[in-house]
Formats: sequence, C-alpha cells, structure tokens
Amino acid sequence: MRSENIRLFTQGYIEAAFFTDGGPDHPELGDTLDEDSQKHMSADCAAFVQTNYELLSRAVDRVGYGWIEAGRDFWFTRNGHGVGYWSRNELRGGLDQQLTQACRHHEAFLFAGADVPPAVDWTLICSSCGLPDGMNLSSFKG
Repeated sequence: MRSENIRLFTQGYIEAAFFTDGGPDHPELGDTLDEDSQKHMSADCAAFVQTNYELLSRAVDRVGYGWIEAGRDFWFTRNGHGVGYWSRNELRGGLDQQLTQACRHHEAFLFAGADVPPAVDWTLICSSCGLPDGMNLSSFKG
C-alpha cells in the first residue's frame, strides 16, 4: 500500500467534508483543519484504505476514477449524501455496492475547534468505518 494513495484518498475526503459541511453556512470552519482534526481524518482514511485496499485498488483501476474520487465518495457515502460509491457509473458491476457496504453509512462530522462535542468518541467513529481489531485512534497519535 503506497502512502501516496492514502494521501490522495485523504485529500479527496477532506475536500468532500468542506464541500458538504463547510462553505458560507459555516464560516467558523474557515478553509483549513486544525492539527487534531487532520490527524483524526487521516487516521480514519488510512484505516478504511487499509481494510478495503483490494476493493479500492480495483476501483481506481477503472477509467475516470482515482484515489481522490474514492476519498470523496467515502465521505459522501458514509454520511448518506445523494452521491457516493453506489452512484458511480465507473464502479458498476459490484464494486459500487461492495464499497458502499464497507462504509455502512456511519456518519462522520466536520467540527470546528472548541465546537467538538465532549461526548464524541472518535474511536467509535473510526472503528465504525473498518479499523482493524485492536487498533484505535491512539495508534495514530504522534
């Protein structure tokens, strides 16, 4: 698994998060993520890619689909937006449904700094997207 693939996947994921949860309705988010948010999102993406690498590799081998698009679709699908893996013509033939199932529609949210609710269990959010057994976010903290 190449780190460049995870970087591109994460880039797409963050772009999609800002597209759906940022913008003029949420100016407090600005256009950058704080360090903790970046770590959480990167860990979440790395875990999903690691767990679903074979499916994702087959997906990005399709014409017109790459790691950035896969990262965007991860955000869109897991949050139940009107697009995602399931709606991609490039993934027809089973990959669309397999990747959608891998997400299991567990939501993730984009929070701004101090606005993160204290009750958020990042390990639960992260593990819901397919963290390998025994791995949690503390595995990714530097």
